[in-house]
Amino acid sequence: MLDFAEEFVKAYAEQLKTDDVLAWNFYAAMCNVGWDHPSLPGFPNSDWDAASGATFRVAAEIVASARGKGEAYTDWYSRGASKPGESPIGTVNEKVRALALALGWTPVFPPSRH
Repeated sequence: MLDFAEEFVKAYAEQLKTDDVLAWNFYAAMCNVGWDHPSLPGFPNSDWDAASGATFRVAAEIVASARGKGEAYTDWYSRGASKPGESPIGTVNEKVRALALALGWTPVFPPSRH
C-alpha cells in the first residue's frame, strides 16, 4: 500500500535535508492529518482513518531520519512552530500541499476539523 510519508521523502529528500522550514511543515502536515491518494482503497476517502497519516512521534522520526543529520525525533516532536514560515501542527501549508498534490496526495482532516 502507498504511504504518504514514504512517497514525499523519496521525492523531496534533498529539499527536506536543506530546508528546515519545509521539514517542519512536512512534520506539521503529518500530525493529525490523513493523506489520500487515488490508488488507496475507497478513494476519495472522507474517513480520515482510511487515509495515510502518522502519529506525532512517528512523524518526528520520519523527518529526523529523512534529513540524515543525526537529529533525534525529539528535535521535532511537539516542539511547536517557532520560526517564520512554520505552520502549526496539524495544518498543511501551501507549499507542502502543492508538493503533495504533485504526487497525487490530498489531505484529509479529522471529522472535528471539517
